Amino acid sequence: MVLAHAHLTVPGPTTFVVPIEIERVNKGRYGFKTVAKIPRIAGGSGIPLYAQITVNRKWQYKGKTLSFANAGCPDGRLQAKIEVSFKDNTFLQGSVFKPCKGR
Repeated sequence: MVLAHAHLTVPGPTTFVVPIEIERVNKGRYGFKTVAKIPRIAGGSGIPLYAQITVNRKWQYKGKTLSFANAGCPDGRLQAKIEVSFKDNTFLQGSVFKPCKGR
């Protein structure tokens, strides 16, 4: 688990710390799944408009530096997927593809 820090300015200055669960999965191309539950903003009237993720967690294993952001490129394409569901049953889904070169 990692902690995300969020700072809001509207309706007034507020800071949230949100736990994000990171789980290893083996679902085709994807190696990790993250789950975060964002608390109610402005009594339920506010919505998140922007997010930025920086992954700085790194560790050593068998002489290699690893991170949650490690990626392979066996077929020339780096791929990430996002699925977001809201309490009112609206749903957002998308994918990001970026060309890459394997070793």
